[in-house]
Amino acid sequence: MNKKKRFETMLIHKGYSSQDFHDSLNPPIFHSSTFTFSTAEQGEKRFTGEEEGFIYSRLGNPTVRVLEERMAALEKGEAALAFGSGMAAVSAVLFHFVYSGSHILCSRGVYGCTFGLIGLLHKKFGVIHTFNPMQTAEEIEAAIHDQTCCIYIETPINPTMELIDIRLVTDVAKKYGIPVVVDNTFCSPYLQNPLELGADYVIHSATKYISGHGDVIAGILVGKNKEDMQKIRMTTQKDIGGIIAPFDAWLLLCGLKTLHVRMDRHVENTRKLANYLKSHPFIEDIIYPGNPNSPYYFFWTIIHLKPLSNLFG
Repeated sequence: MNKKKRFETMLIHKGYSSQDFHDSLNPPIFHSSTFTFSTAEQGEKRFTGEEEGFIYSRLGNPTVRVLEERMAALEKGEAALAFGSGMAAVSAVLFHFVYSGSHILCSRGVYGCTFGLIGLLHKKFGVIHTFNPMQTAEEIEAAIHDQTCCIYIETPINPTMELIDIRLVTDVAKKYGIPVVVDNTFCSPYLQNPLELGADYVIHSATKYISGHGDVIAGILVGKNKEDMQKIRMTTQKDIGGIIAPFDAWLLLCGLKTLHVRMDRHVENTRKLANYLKSHPFIEDIIYPGNPNSPYYFFWTIIHLKPLSNLFG
């Protein structure tokens, strides 16, 4: 019987079978740049894509593949790609879409280096962009151009903690056939799954909550379509080369095991801290979507209740 695995179980086991690796409890670290072939014919088939298998670690690595399969499952996507940094993941997906003269519609708040990359694309390649609040369907539609190649949003936004209704954005995007990319770093897949809300791609700076221990720089891209993800793997990831090292992938697999415990504690500690600070005489304002007075409180309650569905759903 094929039972649906709980989120917490997937954090530990998805994508790895110890029986395939001499019953090793943890995935081995495959520190190898290249892989051998049984015959020249097998090598030819792998290079032409006729046969699955590892060739060169820039194109795929067994340790990295476990991480990718696990992240795809956690975000409910068909495939994932692991990168050497969050910005390598951002760069790869944007380069997948942009062309000279194209347009990126972007949420008005994004991570600083994403902002810098978008500006660089404009300066060097003529890729224009618009920053938009994305609070209503009307303002989103008004910002769409004929050359809009993708909609890029970050929610919650770093560091303003503004929230965007992902379903609102994706409903508009589908009317125009525009792909939607969501930076889900600040929620992690434990609290929010943008692909379930209609997004096409999800990005994580895995340096943050995915790792959880401040010992690795990494990025993750998850997509809902396996074929599109393979195109990115064999173009912008392969040719730009922002890949992750096997040891860093192994560190992320270790960090993932405690993601649910850490995220519950983060949410609870933040709530307690905000409640304490709101009555402090030296504090004028608190930027916290869990505050009932926040305009984003409704969306925050939905995110906050997500772990309960993991436990009982």
